[in-house]
Amino acid sequence: MTPEEVCAKLDFEVHETVNELNKEIMGIAYNLLNDLRNSEIEVLTNPSPSQPYNPPGIVSGDLRRDWMYEVRGVPGHVSLYGRPNVEYADCLEYGTSKMLPRPYVDAILDDFSPKIDNAFSDLGK
Repeated sequence: MTPEEVCAKLDFEVHETVNELNKEIMGIAYNLLNDLRNSEIEVLTNPSPSQPYNPPGIVSGDLRRDWMYEVRGVPGHVSLYGRPNVEYADCLEYGTSKMLPRPYVDAILDDFSPKIDNAFSDLGK
């Protein structure tokens, strides 16, 4: 094999490995959306009425039920997004002039973060 052929073969193998890893990463990311959804449901399973500075309690269930999720990825980078799709979500998170906050975002992230490390621990093995 000539040096040029060795370089071409090596380049091909590296390219194939990177493509496979990127596919695996995107698959993991989509599985993590389920974990994010589970964390959101877990945190938002509070009895109503909730106490100030604790996650909100279930009244209609809309905050628990109506979220938008998205995975964005380019080679070497992937991002997960989840946000509530109800107009009063920020009022609960930050409070209003008439209601103390019922924060839930940090609690969801605290529950979800270890799942990210777990999901990527076997990557490329």
